[in-house]
Amino acid sequence: MLEIIQPIIKPFLFHPKRLSFCWDSIWLLCLAFVGCVPEEQNRRSPSNPDPSEAYFRWMNEGSLHYRQGDYSAAIQAYLEASAEIPQDPDVHLNLANCLLAQDASQEALQEAQKVLDIEATSAAAHFIMGSAYL
Repeated sequence: MLEIIQPIIKPFLFHPKRLSFCWDSIWLLCLAFVGCVPEEQNRRSPSNPDPSEAYFRWMNEGSLHYRQGDYSAAIQAYLEASAEIPQDPDVHLNLANCLLAQDASQEALQEAQKVLDIEATSAAAHFIMGSAYL
């Protein structure tokens, strides 16, 4: 979008009088191009899906159970959230933490690996993996 607008705005950048005179026109032109993102770029990628209401409900429920120490219920809630948005690294990190709290190291490692498959530079996933080996 910037490539389209920049040549149009560039002549006005060096002439403050023109800029103030045409500011409304430039603003309207910028607003017109906001919706001109190619269809492929406009769609969300699998690693950044559009979260649903159910996903947030399950994540909040899982966090509540986790804080209360009810790890089994937290795991069930996080599994439901994972079913809503399977490519979200946060849900897998939360699952891994719950599994570690229940001394299920192998399952925690699998969840941490899922995070690394989605987001290879996740420090939290590496930390969980290290904790699972202890």
